[in-house]
Amino acid sequence: MVDFVKSRNTAKRLIDKNGRTVKFLRNSRQLADPSKPWGSTRGTKESFDMKCVFVDYEISEIDGEKIKIGDKKLLANAIDNKSNKMEDFEFVEDGDVKWRIKKVNPIQPGDLIVMYEVQIRK
Repeated sequence: MVDFVKSRNTAKRLIDKNGRTVKFLRNSRQLADPSKPWGSTRGTKESFDMKCVFVDYEISEIDGEKIKIGDKKLLANAIDNKSNKMEDFEFVEDGDVKWRIKKVNPIQPGDLIVMYEVQIRK
């Protein structure tokens, strides 16, 4: 049987060594007064930081619709996201550049998520 815990730790080690820290962001809306669901909402911003590796898409992967020129793959380990669901986040900040998250693909050959491949677009 394959030990995916070892694979997950290897992915984290390589991403930590070769990646850079980015910030995952999402805006969430909460009711200003929970007893009045028809009332106003207030927005809160949630974020967490983790190291990721940026990779270009191969020319053969670019179809002009789902994957466009300029899109990037962001490789993120499955350990440092803590209890955050990657699919719930909307943006990635890399320094002063803000990318929109288009798709999150968990790499999960067994029961354990080893890493994430995140499609991002400016």
